Amino acid sequence: MVGSINALSNMEYMLYGNTPGYGSINAPSMMNNYCMNLNNNYGFNPYMNQYMNPYYNTAGQYNPTFGQNITSAYTAQQTNSASNNVFAGLSTAEQNAIINDYAQSLSPSESFLGTTVGAVGFSTLFHPRAIFHPINTFKSFKETNKLFNLEGNLLEAWQSPGKNEILREAYAATNRIDARALKGRGFWHIRRNGFVNEKEYKDIRNIMEKAVNAYKKHPTEENLTKIIEATERLNRANVKDGILPKGINWVKNLVREDKVEIKSALENSKPVTQAAEDAGKKATGWLGRLIGNGATETTAAETAKAAMNGGKSYLQTLKTSGGGAFGAVLMLGFEFLGSKGKIKDSFEKDSKTGWKQLGQTTVKGLGSAAGWAAGEALGTWGTAKLFAKFGSKIKPGIGTAIGAIAGMVVGSIGCWLSGKVTKKLVGQDVGDKVQAEKLAKTNEGQMQLVQNTAARIQNGDDVDRQAQIAIQKLLAQYS
Repeated sequence: MVGSINALSNMEYMLYGNTPGYGSINAPSMMNNYCMNLNNNYGFNPYMNQYMNPYYNTAGQYNPTFGQNITSAYTAQQTNSASNNVFAGLSTAEQNAIINDYAQSLSPSESFLGTTVGAVGFSTLFHPRAIFHPINTFKSFKETNKLFNLEGNLLEAWQSPGKNEILREAYAATNRIDARALKGRGFWHIRRNGFVNEKEYKDIRNIMEKAVNAYKKHPTEENLTKIIEATERLNRANVKDGILPKGINWVKNLVREDKVEIKSALENSKPVTQAAEDAGKKATGWLGRLIGNGATETTAAETAKAAMNGGKSYLQTLKTSGGGAFGAVLMLGFEFLGSKGKIKDSFEKDSKTGWKQLGQTTVKGLGSAAGWAAGEALGTWGTAKLFAKFGSKIKPGIGTAIGAIAGMVVGSIGCWLSGKVTKKLVGQDVGDKVQAEKLAKTNEGQMQLVQNTAARIQNGDDVDRQAQIAIQKLLAQYS
């Protein structure tokens, strides 16, 4: 054993000669335990002591004291490579820790409160009138409340879950007409113009007044049906005839054989016969109902009958909820759209990884769709139950405003919950790791990975201990 050590020492002496490097910190050898002390260059840092290639000195450059002749081109290439490599000085485990931390950050965990607040904010996009015309919106409530005063038979209907939903939809349709009557008429209106004159507004609103007043006197199934039909007519009367839809229609008419003109609000409010309604239902089928463009699945009379008997059950609401189905399709589409890059990068790596990512996306997308549909139906059904229970304490205007966003909010919560479940089932997307590894192949990508982890540490996020140590080493190295 001693002979072997002596032989190694003699060999090193023959290689290095009696130079300043032999036995010093400039050349790793048996004399210095094959370590190079980097403290001279980087200051005291316990992480920077490491075994080094004997052909390089403490600055990471070729050591001329070894006696070999290396071309200047090779030396320049090695120097540039060392200076451009962001991960230089990190072990493989430390590099992987930063890569894994980036992959983990690609699927952040959203809080319940964040989901709820986000859904409330997003739902306002579907009711822009309250944002762009707040004064008219406020004034319109006063006019609509005159018709929907909760007393007598109308109060009894408001306290019935099935009828409560019908009254809230009727209130919303009437309020849109009342708010539109407050608008002036001119070419500058983007989506909708004001009414042609006072008579047009009165004629349209009279449709709902007759139906509601008839129910106030005689709360029969027939009169409840009239309220449902009046709601549909007022919704159709809220035609988009502003400068934007007119412009789009004009462009379409350039290529259409049968020219189409945008009908006035009063023309659009004309009743649709049962035969036409049935024909529309047959033509659109389940797909039309799914995307919300077809006729309703049940007629006004059937809806009124169910309401008189206490309203739909939750399962019935889930089955017939067009908004829930439409949102479910959107959620599924959003999942695939958001994972498009992951799927592409995973297939570029290999087909096995690609198919696994595609499977994960599909499971998560279906889960999000199911969670949205279930939540949206629960919001629609639950608010009717809640408002009916509290009765006149929740005014028609307030109840209608809350009901307008309840489905979207509870749908978003359902989507959030299902996302938690599907992530447990399929785990983190393999595409996250693929994309992180792809970034690690370039200096720019490495810098992005390092900046991401450093920012997460600064924000107080849960970062792996080894990734934190790696960032500390890099900071000390470049400071």
